[in-house]
Amino acid sequence: IRIFEDIANSKGGKGILLKSIGVVGANPDTVFEMVLSRDKHKRHEWDMLISDLELVETIDGYCDVVYGTYEPKYLNWVEIKEGFCLFQTMVSWTRWGI
Repeated sequence: IRIFEDIANSKGGKGILLKSIGVVGANPDTVFEMVLSRDKHKRHEWDMLISDLELVETIDGYCDVVYGTYEPKYLNWVEIKEGFCLFQTMVSWTRWGI
């Protein structure tokens, strides 16, 4: 995981950007199912920074709104007290801080 500091939009605070790049030896459907999984144990196989994800609303069969919290064990150097919302779709993810 590469960690970047976002200074362009930091209004007095520090913004953090996380980026991960890798090669996965699985078919796209399997990868997509794992990425969209809200099961904590499945997520921790590839994403240790998110603690919990909770479904807020299912919009249709392809879109969900999910509330999440960060794992303080791995992000203890950053004071993140709030959670975040994900708008999950079959084609993309969008995240809003709360």
